Amino acid sequence: MKVLVILRHGKSASYSPTGEDRDRPLRKRGRRAVESVALRLAESEISPDLILVSPSRRTRETAETAVEAAGWTCPTVIEDRLYHATAGSGMALCRQQPEEAGTVLVSAHEPMCSELIALLCDLSEEPRFPPAAFAVLDFAAEKWSEIGVGSAALRLLATPRDLSSTAPSSSVAQFPPSGFVPKTDSES
Repeated sequence: MKVLVILRHGKSASYSPTGEDRDRPLRKRGRRAVESVALRLAESEISPDLILVSPSRRTRETAETAVEAAGWTCPTVIEDRLYHATAGSGMALCRQQPEEAGTVLVSAHEPMCSELIALLCDLSEEPRFPPAAFAVLDFAAEKWSEIGVGSAALRLLATPRDLSSTAPSSSVAQFPPSGFVPKTDSES
């Protein structure tokens, strides 16, 4: 079974020192939210074997903050194709990952994150996916090359607000519904 964790970058500054979008840093609030999310993933015993990161400063800082907070020790790869990725190109990138990586975390941007979740889980609409939101997708596939449209079960989707101490624990969306089994690419 393969597991994909999709993590949108944390809240970022609206400016960058260079004036370039890709150079916008995380805000303090964004760092705190990413720490909270990473701790939730670690508590859920979700530990990536590989992290793929868009080259933007905010996604790199998101990945660095998550790794530090959760204590992960896996390799992190800066993936240029994630900066302006679409759901289709994001899925193609996931399909190219090494088979020894059972769990891959992708730190990227909207609208690709929510579109990729909808595509892989065959959802009728894209989920709300604010900064530092994360989703955990389970695939019945044995190989990354076998994943495709509708082949994932959405195990968990949460936003930083869902994880705050004031939010009721029931606000964290847990999936899949009972009896749901993700289909493999060969069944599509």
